[in-house]
Amino acid sequence: MTLPAKTHGIIKDGKVAPIKDILIDNPSFNLNKITRRIEQTESKKKYFDRLRPLLMVLDSFLESNLDELCFLNEKTTSCLCRIIDHSFKGLFVSDQNLTTNEEDRIERLNRIIKEVRGTEYLAGRGFLNYLNDSKLDVPIKIQTIKENTSSESVITVIASEPDPLDYIMNSFGWESI
Repeated sequence: MTLPAKTHGIIKDGKVAPIKDILIDNPSFNLNKITRRIEQTESKKKYFDRLRPLLMVLDSFLESNLDELCFLNEKTTSCLCRIIDHSFKGLFVSDQNLTTNEEDRIERLNRIIKEVRGTEYLAGRGFLNYLNDSKLDVPIKIQTIKENTSSESVITVIASEPDPLDYIMNSFGWESI
């Protein structure tokens, strides 16, 4: 699910506001659009009813007139993890401003890793685009997609696979860099 963020006030003094301060642009319109898209694309799938809790989270977010992107991310992530019976320990949300300077990003990531007592950093392939050959204080593993894995979203997998967690766990691997 992709939501547009309000851009006013995100960048101050050359730094991006903390993720916890990013707001959804026009949340009523955009969350309704996502809910409708899920219902239209997934409703005919065998296990669509598994998505009801996610739709309820989106509806309750709308009814509460909330617009904090980070809060929605936490609620939808924890809901999806419950649906597939995957343990979820919560998200770490930093109140530090983001920066476009690569050295500052590495320093910030290292502080977060230390704070949560991380032993490795797991990242998607996009990590390679924004941190190049930078080194963190812990080993870095990049997610790989196994051959013959479809590009379906987690939502589609939940609605169509008998054991979505097994499907997800067997579709990806990790490559040390």
